[in-house]
Amino acid sequence: LTIPDVRSTCEAFGALESFRSDFAESKGVVLATFYDLRSAQMAVVELPKALNKMITASGGSGVLRAVEVEYCVPLNASSATDESMLMLSNLPGSVDEQDLSRMLSSFGEVRAVHYQANMMSSGGDGDDDEEDDLASYMVEFFDVQDARQALMELEQTNSWG
Repeated sequence: LTIPDVRSTCEAFGALESFRSDFAESKGVVLATFYDLRSAQMAVVELPKALNKMITASGGSGVLRAVEVEYCVPLNASSATDESMLMLSNLPGSVDEQDLSRMLSSFGEVRAVHYQANMMSSGGDGDDDEEDDLASYMVEFFDVQDARQALMELEQTNSWG
C-alpha cells in the first residue's frame, strides 16, 4: 500500500484540505484533513474497509495489522479558530434562525444556526430600544469552504439594509 494509494482513497470521500504522510514510514500514520465534516465522518466509517480491502487484494505486502481510522479534533479547535463557524452580530431582531439558514444556504449546506445573547452592551443613554432589536447568531457550515465564501461575500455587502 503506497502513500499515493492512501491519498487517492481518502480523496474518494471528499476534497482534502491537507494530507500529511510525515510519519508514514516510521509510525505508519498519515493525517488527512477534509474541508467538509460529512466527508470526514464518512471516511471514518468507510476508509478502513477500503484500505483493508486494498491490502488484502495486494497480498498483504508486509502489513502487520488491519488499518485503523480515527476522527480527531485539532488541538487548536475552538469556535474562535473554527473556520466552519461564522458569528453574525447586530442583526435586526426580525431576522431569525430560519431566515439565516435560508439565506446562507446559497453558499452551502448549513449545519446549525444558534441564537447568541447580543454581545453589545447599553451605552447608558436610556435609549436602548434600537439595541434591544438586535440579534446575534453563530452559524455553522458543514464545509469550511462554504463558510469562507459566505464570510467573504457578507463582508462586502450589507444584507440587512
